[in-house]
Amino acid sequence: MKTVFKTYDEVRVKVNSNRELFDTEKHLLSPPVREAVDSTFDICLFLVDKLEELDNKISKNSNNSSNPPSTDPKKKGNMNKGKTGRNTGGQPGHKGSNLKMVENPSVVITHAPKGKCDCGKTLAALKLSPSAARQVFEIEIVNKVIEHQTLSGFCSCGIEHCGEFPDGVNGSTQYGESVRGIVSYLSTYQIIPSERLAELMGDLFNYPLSEGTVDNIKNEGTGKLSEFDSKIQNAILKQKVGNVDETPIRVGGQSGYLHVFCSTALSYISYHAKRGMKAVVDIGILDKFKGTLIHDCFSMYFNYGSRHGVCNGHLTRELEFIIEQYSYTWAKEIQAFLLDANDLVKMCKAENGVLDHLDCEKLEEEFKKILLRGRLEMNSLIGIVKNKGKRRGKQHPALNLCNRMLKLQKEILLFLWDFDVPFTNNEAERDLRMSKVQMKISGCFRSENGARCFALFRSYIQTMKKHGLNIFEGIKNLFNPKGNATLDLIFRP
Repeated sequence: MKTVFKTYDEVRVKVNSNRELFDTEKHLLSPPVREAVDSTFDICLFLVDKLEELDNKISKNSNNSSNPPSTDPKKKGNMNKGKTGRNTGGQPGHKGSNLKMVENPSVVITHAPKGKCDCGKTLAALKLSPSAARQVFEIEIVNKVIEHQTLSGFCSCGIEHCGEFPDGVNGSTQYGESVRGIVSYLSTYQIIPSERLAELMGDLFNYPLSEGTVDNIKNEGTGKLSEFDSKIQNAILKQKVGNVDETPIRVGGQSGYLHVFCSTALSYISYHAKRGMKAVVDIGILDKFKGTLIHDCFSMYFNYGSRHGVCNGHLTRELEFIIEQYSYTWAKEIQAFLLDANDLVKMCKAENGVLDHLDCEKLEEEFKKILLRGRLEMNSLIGIVKNKGKRRGKQHPALNLCNRMLKLQKEILLFLWDFDVPFTNNEAERDLRMSKVQMKISGCFRSENGARCFALFRSYIQTMKKHGLNIFEGIKNLFNPKGNATLDLIFRP
């Protein structure tokens, strides 16, 4: 009778069972045959491990792992249907938004009736009054050149006196703060490449810039951000809760990393060629932070901060993978537990309440019981280590996740005890998301200076967004010779 295997573990059990049978009868075979058959069992187990590893790899997507959505396979069938089967766009009951008429329009154009009435009288003699109105919202691009002239004159004593050009008016010709603000905004916020941006400036504003001018303006803006750089480094150390993360980038053909340290009010992104502790020391923020640190379990982060919260977004996706691939009951239960606990915290926050310590302890106990039941459910996997060799072999991914959650249950459930601790590390991930857009557009940064320029501008932009400030006005203020008023709004007491 042909055996049908449903899981890789069933295959392993069958191979080991056959090996035990072979061991009882191998004395009947010659040594060369015994060695050949024995090696065949090792080959089978090796291939099963590799097949499972490849199957797990291709089964991972953005819903059950940390893979970005861009790596997901293309969906077949109706691309206009999502998981819910509903059409894309606004759903029934959605309020939506549209243009609203203003009380004081810039221009009013009247349209009087023309021709004659049916009685034969001309309509030009009518006494008219407004009856209806419709408004058209338009943009008018007006270029202007401002000339500064210094005046001079002679005193009665014969000494000549001359006026002075204001700050910021240096050369005989230059671009004003609005032009430099637009270039910096489109480049650093809208991520338009320099070549296309130079073309856009020529088409829209009749200012045909060169790529070099675009880069010079961005570099000037980076220099203007030095005050912001020093202020945010001091301010972010005072935060009670900080989110940290890092993401790989390419710089001049070499690998590098963008590191983010942020909170709900501030964002600080920096570039470093390394990922680990050397980067932390050189950047000089994380090793001084004394608050609660939220991260994705990267072991380095446990060396810093006073307390730690683990990103439950990562854990729920990992659990989703275990559910899909192995159908373990404990994984379904613990995933549901985490999501329900998050809903409970949201409800308490909405009602301005808190969770009693006794309730938190009961929830922690339930969390631990589910994981211990999971250990029993995976009892056959305990002690099995794949690919033994000089290095310690890999454990089964389900067992590895269960053990990790048992070890870090205090960090995983910290959001129950302290409502200032977020359920996920999405704050940091959002701040780094646009770096991936930049990489898709340009492929890499040409130099470390370009990466640092991007990181500092994105820090400024993300911080402005968190304060609800206008991004273009904030960038334009960088080039205001009278000072950057946006910094006062960000760092006000």
